[in-house]
Amino acid sequence: MPIWLVADSARTHRNLPDFKTPGLAGQPRRLESSRDVPFEAKAILRMEPDVGLMSCFDPAPLWAFEALAEASALVVRPSNGIIVVHQEDAQVVVASREAAIVSCTKAARFILTDVDRLDCFLLPRGDGDDPFADVALRKFGQDNGALLLLGHYAAALMRGLLPMNSDGLQDLSMRYMRDLVANMFETPAIEQAPRPAMRLRAIMAEIEARLDQHSLSAQEVASQHGVSTRYLQKLFEAEGGTFSEYVLRRRLERALLLLQSSEAQTRPISSIAFDVGFDDLSYFNRTFRRRFGSSPREIRARHRANLEAQGSGGSG
Repeated sequence: MPIWLVADSARTHRNLPDFKTPGLAGQPRRLESSRDVPFEAKAILRMEPDVGLMSCFDPAPLWAFEALAEASALVVRPSNGIIVVHQEDAQVVVASREAAIVSCTKAARFILTDVDRLDCFLLPRGDGDDPFADVALRKFGQDNGALLLLGHYAAALMRGLLPMNSDGLQDLSMRYMRDLVANMFETPAIEQAPRPAMRLRAIMAEIEARLDQHSLSAQEVASQHGVSTRYLQKLFEAEGGTFSEYVLRRRLERALLLLQSSEAQTRPISSIAFDVGFDDLSYFNRTFRRRFGSSPREIRARHRANLEAQGSGGSG
């Protein structure tokens, strides 16, 4: 049976559904803390009994784990936006309706951009040799046949459209989904000419993965994707901006995320600016204030004050 887990802060959020799902019995259950669930989502739709499927609504822009003891691998698929996944020395950029498989036995880090919903499948640890335990980070295209089948099957389960009322059916369902994941590695994608929207999405995904490169240029990205610089600029103009404006916006937004993340609280602001692609600190400070209305130092101080206030409120 599908159930909702919903944080109090989520009930009026614009990116969340109304929590009315076929097969849902009773009211949504309260999610005590978003920090305790994958991607620190404000709301989770999952099955009970748990079969590893979940949809995470309004996920945090940054999330990481050291290891997930209960699972061998995680399949993630954003419904919109872009996810950059880092694990060991590997990195993949996953756009809408694409997917990535991530080992749960090693640390991983996720950077989410404009993602409202993220569909996940946690593969439980198997007995004996588990082929997914040491899986290498890998991306699958949206036209991967096994991925499409897994998506449709999972959606039917999550809507309560398929019976799951016995241990035998639950076990069969789990094995079927594991087999589909295994088949994703063998299924070739359907070849099709890229449309302008698909081309732009691929270019944006590459920009996301290379924001830290100070030399990132329109000419280099255009050459990488086999188009002219003028065509690349026209793609961005159709969205109401330019290549340079998009790169600057994403660098500033990445810097904002880092300034507000717990893992970067002790890092110098100059180091954060350098890591998101700026080589001129005064230019970074100036454009940051213009974009967000406050300096990086003020943003960090305000975030720290909010965290301290929440901590003292929780202990009082």
